[in-house]
Amino acid sequence: GGLIERTDTENVNGWPGFAKLPILGRLFSDKKVDHQEDEVLIVLTPHIVRMPYWTRANLRPLLSGSEANPQVTREHELRTPQPEPQPPAQPPRQQPPSTSPTAATSGASAANTGAVAKIRFEPQTLTLKAGQTATMGVVVENVNDLYSIPFLLQYDPKVISVEEVQHGGFLSNGGAQEISIVSQPFKDKGQYIISATRPPSTPGVSGSGTLLGLVVKAVGPGTSPLSIVQVNAKDSQQKAIPLVTSEATLQVQP
Repeated sequence: GGLIERTDTENVNGWPGFAKLPILGRLFSDKKVDHQEDEVLIVLTPHIVRMPYWTRANLRPLLSGSEANPQVTREHELRTPQPEPQPPAQPPRQQPPSTSPTAATSGASAANTGAVAKIRFEPQTLTLKAGQTATMGVVVENVNDLYSIPFLLQYDPKVISVEEVQHGGFLSNGGAQEISIVSQPFKDKGQYIISATRPPSTPGVSGSGTLLGLVVKAVGPGTSPLSIVQVNAKDSQQKAIPLVTSEATLQVQP
């Protein structure tokens, strides 16, 4: 496209007084008309913005640490803390039984302190026939004050396709509160961006449960991993929550 501008200019040269005489004025004057045309062209060059392509090396689960102590740790490198050696047991003393609920709460908190927060699929292996659909759960474990969790799925688009994202119930406290789920599929790339967020001005949710449900469809025969390659979970104070990710394996039969 573009813009076109046309300008016409008329100049009259002649003897003063004589140039304005009727008919005879043409003998004492000269008229010149200039035509000028300007054109401005506008050229648009389209560019295709593509999502990054993830290789198998990007699909391995890892723990990113925390904001205060960032570190990268693979899931197979995590080790359960070894208990410290205990001193020889002393003869028990007779004490009255305690009915305080504080002791039970402290014990439960201590038990959860060493637990690693994870996000995984349920089931982790699934076999379908071409054209069939099934629902897989996205499960979180041992999270504390989880408020929002955007993540990126990766799979083989020639084998499976993620058709729909469903509520899982964990972030909504079993359906008592509405949560916001935003999703953007890139089926030709085998990627799916999903974000789940609790209502504003509400605390996060702690514990374990089903975060979302994924409706997957078998496209063609083969085996495809279903992986969470990026995750950015945050608590109600907008602090990052480190999560260990894993992947599921889906096999499609003819």
